[in-house]
Amino acid sequence: MKNLFLSAIFFFACVGINDKISIEGLAKKYTKMQNIEFTINSSDSEIRYYYVGVECFENNNWIELINDINNPKSRTSIISSIKPNQKVNKTLNIKKVFYLKNFFSFKKFRLKVSYGKSIDEINSAYYSNTFEIR
Repeated sequence: MKNLFLSAIFFFACVGINDKISIEGLAKKYTKMQNIEFTINSSDSEIRYYYVGVECFENNNWIELINDINNPKSRTSIISSIKPNQKVNKTLNIKKVFYLKNFFSFKKFRLKVSYGKSIDEINSAYYSNTFEIR
């Protein structure tokens, strides 16, 4: 019982510690005519390489909708870098990124920042809060 208690404390103490990248500034709802403006924050001591995708929620699962908001019609990612303790402002043009009308049939979305120590080592992910587009 004591080990279970200590394990639980360790788990909750470690949640979020490894998130070196985060997103701020998302609203809960957007219209199709708006832009989604947000900030990517790095709390790391090293340069990180990243790209931002969009996921939708369907049938109790998160599904990748857009691999990279900078290249929405392709499966290819355009990788950017973020310096230690840097903040990068981003704007997602809803009309450009959500280029197919059926994208709006989904009700719930989130951003996914895929990142890593090098261009060849993008092996971590950060998920934003959810938002809606009406």
